[in-house]
Amino acid sequence: MDRFLPTVSGFAATGRTVDVYPLFNFYTLDAVAAYKFGLRNGSNSIMDYERASQWFATYHGRKNWMFYVGEIPAITGALGKIGIQIIPQHVIDAMMKFDAWEFAMVDRTEKAENELADDDVHPEHIPVVYRQLKSQVIAESKKDTSPLPIRKTTIRDYVTSELIDATSAGHETAAITLTYLFYELSKTPVTQAALRKEVLGLSTPIVSPRSPVDKGPEKQDFPTAKALDSLPYLQACIMETLRLHPAVPGPQPRVTPSDCTLGPYAHLPAGVRVSAQAYSLHRNPTVFPQPESWIPERWLPSSPFVRSAEEFEPMKAEMLRWFWAFSSGGRMCVGSNLAMAMMKAVTAAVAGNFRVELVNDDGIEEEDAFTAHPKGGKCELRFVRWEST
Repeated sequence: MDRFLPTVSGFAATGRTVDVYPLFNFYTLDAVAAYKFGLRNGSNSIMDYERASQWFATYHGRKNWMFYVGEIPAITGALGKIGIQIIPQHVIDAMMKFDAWEFAMVDRTEKAENELADDDVHPEHIPVVYRQLKSQVIAESKKDTSPLPIRKTTIRDYVTSELIDATSAGHETAAITLTYLFYELSKTPVTQAALRKEVLGLSTPIVSPRSPVDKGPEKQDFPTAKALDSLPYLQACIMETLRLHPAVPGPQPRVTPSDCTLGPYAHLPAGVRVSAQAYSLHRNPTVFPQPESWIPERWLPSSPFVRSAEEFEPMKAEMLRWFWAFSSGGRMCVGSNLAMAMMKAVTAAVAGNFRVELVNDDGIEEEDAFTAHPKGGKCELRFVRWEST
């Protein structure tokens, strides 16, 4: 927030129209990188917009071709060996740039780990994920029965490969959700006011600096994750956005391990690929009345779809049973808690200091892709400081 809020303050001070889709991508990218590598060794996209925009273009330039790498890697590789290159060279170049960016953070972190003792590292600079992942990979590589293909590569390459996956999965989905959350908020001033009232009730206020130059209080405490988790309306706004605009709305495949029954389908043999999709599950009108409408209150005891508070709990339990924004089971999103923490932090910080106005929503419809970003690749809003209204 020490980087994000001053930036938004600058936008508000000038009345500038802001495309929040890349803005939230830069925020989540920096947050994920800080968790993996520590704040000092991670990215600083928010404060380097031009360079981050180039990275953003590189990242998205490769996305439409990831099907061939993810779904038919053997065929793609075999064709390449006989001179048939399915993936264009500019996409391969983009992939290499993306990999090099991640390797640079890995090497920077490893250098810091070798040079600095723990006593010299402030908590925000601790590379939490990198340390844990590297130690586990090293331990696994020493096992004769290890199923991991570590011996075919180096520890550095294997760790970086895992962290590249975390970068893609960790930042993009949360950024899409935040984009649609603030888009929905921009259309509902009453909801913005209610959310602001709840956030202002925190015992630790989130104070935005007046401008990018003014850093605000010399040392500003931020509400704990527990404090943010105690805000039901904030939770409801995020849950409703995840329901109506799931970042990954399409099929999430699984493979049957043995003869089994799934719903009306009996005796499915082992090895059958099956899937469900959040888009359809979240639009069951029996579970989610008025499914095409963004109604955060459906997640609260004051839900307009129940006659009493006693009716709400079973309704909520059924909604959660059908809720699949993070998938479920052993293959569900491992970063769901981090994603919720990132989204709650930035939403509370913005909602407590600014209201948002819709400027341009052309192309706001979700792209029909694995990650459903706006078709137009943008969502233009304006941040207005509350006290100026």
